[in-house]
Formats: sequence, C-alpha cells, structure tokens
Amino acid sequence: MNFFNLQRARSLSLAILVCSGAVAMSGAQTVTSSAADVAAAQVAAATVPQESAAAATNSPAVVAVIATNSDTALAADAAAVPDAPMPQQAATPAPDPDANQSQAPAQAPAQTAPQTAAPQSQTDAQTLSKKEQAARDVQQQEKQRIMGIMPAFNSTSNQNAVPMTAGQKIKLSFRSAIDPWQFGITIIAAGIGQAENSHPGYGQGWDGYAKRYGASYTDLFTGTVIGNGLLPALLKQDPRYFRMGSFTNGVHNSSMKRFLYAISTNVRCKGDNGKWQPNYSNVGGNFIAGAISQAYYPASERGFSLVVTNALVVTAEGAIGSELLEFWPDIQRKLFKGHKYTDTYTKSAEEAQQAHKPAPATPTQPAAPAQPAQQTAPNGTTPPAVPPADAPAPTPQQPAPQQ
Repeated sequence: MNFFNLQRARSLSLAILVCSGAVAMSGAQTVTSSAADVAAAQVAAATVPQESAAAATNSPAVVAVIATNSDTALAADAAAVPDAPMPQQAATPAPDPDANQSQAPAQAPAQTAPQTAAPQSQTDAQTLSKKEQAARDVQQQEKQRIMGIMPAFNSTSNQNAVPMTAGQKIKLSFRSAIDPWQFGITIIAAGIGQAENSHPGYGQGWDGYAKRYGASYTDLFTGTVIGNGLLPALLKQDPRYFRMGSFTNGVHNSSMKRFLYAISTNVRCKGDNGKWQPNYSNVGGNFIAGAISQAYYPASERGFSLVVTNALVVTAEGAIGSELLEFWPDIQRKLFKGHKYTDTYTKSAEEAQQAHKPAPATPTQPAAPAQPAQQTAPNGTTPPAVPPADAPAPTPQQPAPQQ
C-alpha cells in the first residue's frame, strides 16, 4: 500500500515537471493555467498521507519545481488581482441659490407681520398703562384724609398726574358727596343756621332744623357732583386740587405764593391736556347748584340774588378748602412736632415733595498737594532724597564696641 502511494506521488511530480517545462518552452500558456496547475499540485500533495509527503519531499527536483511554480503563481495572481476600491464619502450637495431665493418670500411675511402690528400694540399698551395709572391715583386719593376724618379725595401732590377718565371723575365726585364727613358737617351747618335763624321761612323747631339740614346737604351734593364730576367730564377739565408744596423742581415756594395759588384754583384749573385754563366747571357748577336751590328754599327768598349768593358762598367755602389742602401738612408738622402721628394726606404730600426737594450738596474734599517730580542723575540712577530745611539732623550712630 505504501509502495503504491509512493509511485503515485512520483508520477504526479513527474507530470508537474513535464507541464512546467512545456510552459517554459512554449510561453503560450497564461499565468492563469500555471496558477491552476500549482493549485492542483497542492491539492494532490495535501491528499497524500504523511509518509508519501515525506517521501516526495526527499526528491530535490520535485521540491525545486514546486517552489518555482508557487512563486510564479503568487506573482501572477498579485498582478492579475485589481486594486480594491477606496471608500468614498458621500458628497455634500452644494447650496442652491434659487431655493434660498424661493424660500425668502415665504419667510418675509412672518417677519414683517409683527413689525406692522407693533405700533398698534404699543399704542394700546400705552393707553392701557395710562388708564391703570389713573385708576391707581384715584385709589390712592380715596385713602387721603386730614386728621383721619376729613376726606381729601380731590387733591394730589403730583403736578404731572395722569388725567382721569370721565367715569372716574363722576365716580370720585359721588364718592366725596356721600362720605360720612359730609353728613357730619351738614349737621353742624344746619345747627348754626337754626341758631342764627337764617332763612326765617323755615321756622324753628325740629321741622325748621330738618329743612335747613336738607337745604344745606342738597347744596353740597349738587355743587360737588355737578362742579367736580359732570362738568369736568363734559369740558375735559381736571377737578383735582394740585398742591404746590414748599418746593417745585428744587425751587422753594414762599408762603404768599402758595396762598395766592390756592385761591386762584377756584377760578383756574388744569385741563386734561395738562394746560391751565379757566375753571368753568367749578364756577359753573356753583351757579347751577344755586339755580337748583330755587326749588327748595323759602318762596320769599327766591330770585336771582339767591342764586348769586349761594354760588358765591360755595365758592368761598371752596377757597377755604383749597387753603386747608395746601397748608395742612405744614400745620401738622408744627402741631405734632416730635410726635409720630401723620395722617394719610400729609404722608402722601410729603412723599411727593421728596421728588421736588433739591439734592443735598456733596462736600468736596481738598485736592492733595502735588508731589515734586523725581529727578534722575545723568548716569540713570535716582539721587537720594534731600530732607526739608526744617527737618531735624540725623543722630550719628556710635559704632558697636568690639569684643
């Protein structure tokens, strides 16, 4: 069996040698057939048992042929196999200018829409802020009371206050007319009229007192609602008293200037446009209230003289009220000096005055004396400092004794 295998291996090797010689002589065969022959020889050699392989390798001719053909086949295969393609990255598409131009008009409306709506929304916000500011001012005014009992709703210390709306003017005038203070002051006025027997047609007793009380309160109610509410809303005038105070934009106001200013506000007022103008509302309201009084005063006293008299009386009462609104914070500081009590009206007036008072002067520090310029010697070194003339002479130091 072993002999048979050895003979078979020798025959196969001889065949390979013959084929290789034919390839070398003819040169007509391709590298592919050589590679095939080598591969066939390798397969045949692999199938031979170890003994046959050992025997075959003992033949020098066979080993030389196999080595030569193997090298030739590997070189041919390397030349025949094409290079592997290198991996390529996906190319980034170039931006299309036409696409950007086509998208630009689509984005334009989204950008221009808020810009066109901005002025309208800004105007609405400003209008809303003015209404809110006026409402806050009215709420603050409704808390103002002199000595905690007398209402000062129609007064403000802000010279640049936002004008009130027509509804706010009417509401505030009605709020002032029905305040408990008005009923209390009418009780006193009716009692004084009863004691003086004013308007004798009313008579005496409780019946006469009730008539005097009704007439006095009606005068007050109609004058307040018409002169401070209805007419200011119709004529676009501000019914409030704008307190001047001790300072205006850092300038001190004298007492006489403030006194005359308070009186003038009965015939002079601010309009809703912020400009001063004749106070048609207050004067007209007083005369209209006097005309209405013809309906409830005694018949013997009715007439044009009664209308003028009542209008002038109410105007004089308004002047006294304006003086009280102007000077009450100063009076309270004098009366309650050293006390912590401050009513709401005085507190509001003092807070507003803080913005008009001049700023305190800042003390200036003296400038530091100028330091003499440091001189430099010609060799570039700094000379020693020269002591002043009045400086004491330096004390010479004694050398230490040698030990």
